[in-house]
Amino acid sequence: MANPETEVQKLVTEPIIDLIEFDFTSIGGSAQVYLASSLKHSAGPGSTQEKFTWQTNTFEHIEFEATGFLSDLTGSTAEPTLKVSADLLFAIAAWPNTELIEYRGVIVKRRRLFENSVYAVQPQIYYIKKVNMLSATEIVFTLTPNRSTEKLNRPSSRKLDI
Repeated sequence: MANPETEVQKLVTEPIIDLIEFDFTSIGGSAQVYLASSLKHSAGPGSTQEKFTWQTNTFEHIEFEATGFLSDLTGSTAEPTLKVSADLLFAIAAWPNTELIEYRGVIVKRRRLFENSVYAVQPQIYYIKKVNMLSATEIVFTLTPNRSTEKLNRPSSRKLDI
């Protein structure tokens, strides 16, 4: 099993699995929900599975799209979006059925894992800022690296206009 530092130096790397953790303990809840973009990590040839365990956490395969995690030198704060299959997400037993406004402040950790490795890249930690859209098929969250907006008035957090 290769570590991430060795894997990224290859000319052709193994596929990457995105791991997402929703931590409701940050807003007083008790649930922690783990999602994976793929289950190929622990599946053998010809096997099918709905879950896999990595570092004592059980990840469930749910289709999701995570975009906007880029950062640049302008000082602007990246606010990525996370689009998740709503019907599958709400079917997870650990997912709390709360009002949409109550999702604000939930910690979302994003990890990336190479298929042939047991080591993940350091997690990126975000908070749910708002629910952009909810339909029968998908829910879209806007994430922010800052828990509150008070920090956004610092010069280092603002986009510099030249």
